[in-house]
Amino acid sequence: MLRGLRIDVEGVLSSVEIDDTTTTLRLDGMNAAIGCNSFDVVSYTDTVDVWVDDEGLYRSTLNRELSVMLRARQPDGQGAWFGAGLFLGIDQATGDSRSLTDDERAAVVRDWTRQRGPSEYAFAAQWVGPVRTR
Repeated sequence: MLRGLRIDVEGVLSSVEIDDTTTTLRLDGMNAAIGCNSFDVVSYTDTVDVWVDDEGLYRSTLNRELSVMLRARQPDGQGAWFGAGLFLGIDQATGDSRSLTDDERAAVVRDWTRQRGPSEYAFAAQWVGPVRTR
């Protein structure tokens, strides 16, 4: 079993277990955890990746908490992320996903619970601002 953490668009962080006995079960489990049909990977740390909906911009809503967490860790990366995110560890020898270690899990939870200032959410205005009409 792969053990990771999922952050939904409401900012709720929860534990996830994914059956990884076969490649098909692993991919199906990751798709189910993220809520998508195709996913992409974003580097979070040297040992943790975040798997996200590859079509999240079109299919989901802004994930403010995930975006703030990623922007803090990767300030030069993409500005906003949409849909759920799945945190999994990286096997450095193979590049495959693996379960989060206790320390990695604690680091993600620490980042998630870190107090944030209003300026960290300023980016979101462009994604949730009023819709212009003619």
